Amino acid sequence: MAVARGELGYVDAIHNGTGAVLLVRTGDVTVLRFENVAITHAPDGHAYLSRETGGKWSESASVYLGPLKATNGSVNYTVPADVELSLYTGVIVWCRQFSVLVTWADLR
Repeated sequence: MAVARGELGYVDAIHNGTGAVLLVRTGDVTVLRFENVAITHAPDGHAYLSRETGGKWSESASVYLGPLKATNGSVNYTVPADVELSLYTGVIVWCRQFSVLVTWADLR
C-alpha cells in the first residue's frame, strides 16, 4: 500500500526528472519506488529520503538509500526498518561527484 507519493521535479536544463516516487509498505517492509521515471544522467547519482522539501538537502537531515540504480524505468530501494517515515517529506537524487541536485520530489 502506498503511504506517500510525489512527482520528480525540474532543477534546470541538465538536472531534472519526471515520473512518480512512492513510499510503499508491504507488511513490515517499506520501499521507495521510482516508477516509470526518466532522470537526466548523473555520473554519481544517489537516492535519499529527506526531512526537507522543495529540493533542499543536507546529509544530516536525510537517510541514504543507495546509488542510483537506473535513470529510466522503475526501481525499488528498501527503506531501513528503523526509519520513522513521518519525519521524511522529500526524495532527493544527488550527484556526489559534482555536489549537485539532480532531481527531487515532495512526498504527500
